[in-house]
Amino acid sequence: SITNVDDDSPGVSVTAPAGGLVTRETGATATFSIQLNSQPTADVTIPVRSSNVKEGTVSPASLVFTSMNWNSPHVVTVTGIDDNVADGPQPYSVIIDQSASNDPLYKNLDAADVAASNIDNDSAGITVSAITGDTNETGTTASFTIALNSEPKNNVTITLSSSNIKEGTVSPGSVTFTNLNYNAPQKITVTGVNDQVADGPQPYTIDLAKAVSDDAGYKGMDPPDVSLNNVDDDSAGITVTVVKNKSSEAGGTASFTIRLNSQPTAPVTIPLDSGNTSEGTLSVTQVVFGTADYASAQTVTVTGVDDSAADGDQTYTVVLGAATSTDKGYSGMNPADVSLINVDNDSAGVEVSATEGTTGEKPSAKPFTFTVKLTSKPSADVVIPLTSTDPGEGSVSPATLTFTGSNWNG
Repeated sequence: SITNVDDDSPGVSVTAPAGGLVTRETGATATFSIQLNSQPTADVTIPVRSSNVKEGTVSPASLVFTSMNWNSPHVVTVTGIDDNVADGPQPYSVIIDQSASNDPLYKNLDAADVAASNIDNDSAGITVSAITGDTNETGTTASFTIALNSEPKNNVTITLSSSNIKEGTVSPGSVTFTNLNYNAPQKITVTGVNDQVADGPQPYTIDLAKAVSDDAGYKGMDPPDVSLNNVDDDSAGITVTVVKNKSSEAGGTASFTIRLNSQPTAPVTIPLDSGNTSEGTLSVTQVVFGTADYASAQTVTVTGVDDSAADGDQTYTVVLGAATSTDKGYSGMNPADVSLINVDNDSAGVEVSATEGTTGEKPSAKPFTFTVKLTSKPSADVVIPLTSTDPGEGSVSPATLTFTGSNWNG
């Protein structure tokens, strides 16, 4: 007999890249091939599968080798899976399970598994949208949103605060993202605060603190802060209101009030002066407003002055000088002067002490005397002539009386 020595041996050959397969979360694929080392006497089925179907899938799920195609490479395609998590390149493998065959030499052969890596297409990040505008002291709000760029492995919490709660407040005070809501923008509302000060638009910031999380990708990540202005609804101004516009020479008073339209940042002093002290005098020579009493009206009383002249009602002015303050809004502001009237209590007239009397023809008889004076101070000399209606019965001395601004009433 003759023996033919076999030079074939059963086996499974796997051809794959030396560094392993590389797939990508974008869906990029990788391939490798499997073939038998010798012709089987029956079909050989080799199952293949992914060790982590969340990173890569395998197609086909099994390979069948026959006595006809045993030495033809069978290609296995591996496809990367997108998981939305910023987890970096993830290792996994294609598992080549034991073969099944009625050929006893190919039954339960176990080929080496193929290493693979799925390249990540996600990156941890926090997206803060642009704010819708500015806030206003009237209570107008502004808003922006926050969302995560990738699915976190653990909850991510971001705390928010206003850099100046006297200008704006923020709600909510914190936001938390989970693996379910990470990419749903969460709305942040900022509300303006009214401060009564004419300080113009005031810049402030909504501060976003560093993220707190057990996810290493998000832990300590510092999102950008949001800057905006709180628009002012106040304006510097001085309101002067006349309460009573007439004083009188009898001592009657006029009055007016002064107040500020907005809260000053420093005391505001307004000097006062009577434009004619012969007609009216002031109860105060200045008014001072502080940061607390700026809106409380201060009353200024003006007392009429008697001048003895029948000059009619006289118009005069209370002069309000320019304000002094270190508050730039009020410094140098010059409020309107106040026009008042001093009502006259004098009338022009001549007063005679006696209009009847007797004289005697004898030299020893006493003469009849009387006095004459004016009822108000004249603005020029007043001359009154005196004559007797019957010089044969009585004569008058002096023949004229002259009244001046000095002797008009005596």
